Amino acid sequence: MNWEALGATAELLGALGVIATLGYLAVQIRQNTAVVRTSSFQELMKGMSNFTGSISQNPEVADIFLRGMANYEDLSEIEKIRFHTLMTERFTNAQVSYQLHKRGLIDEKLYAGYLASFSGLLRAPGVRQWWLSSSIWFHQDFRDFIDQKMCEPDA
Repeated sequence: MNWEALGATAELLGALGVIATLGYLAVQIRQNTAVVRTSSFQELMKGMSNFTGSISQNPEVADIFLRGMANYEDLSEIEKIRFHTLMTERFTNAQVSYQLHKRGLIDEKLYAGYLASFSGLLRAPGVRQWWLSSSIWFHQDFRDFIDQKMCEPDA
């Protein structure tokens, strides 16, 4: 075997090593993406659980939530602050889910279910009143998304 043949064999082995490394990296990236997607959705569900827990565990908060959903303007100033805090928490969670979805970090079917539950909130007259006065606190693209959702017949 001459030096040229030995060099060609070494180049071939090097190329195979690069190909194997790229294959390994592709598998690792795919697994990492799955973990990030799962973790992202778990964090969203944790936020939802905190939101619903704050309502279900406190009758006074539940009362403010129900009355605020019906008519935000009828709440007292203190109740408006509490309702605003609840809605800000819920809408911030929705904004995060929207951004993660745009980046492909939430499974499409899970996002569709999440969005369906959130869309129900958008039908409440008091939430719509609150949104008109509070939407400025959110990113423009999310505001546009919510405004579009509120115009849909099922929202």
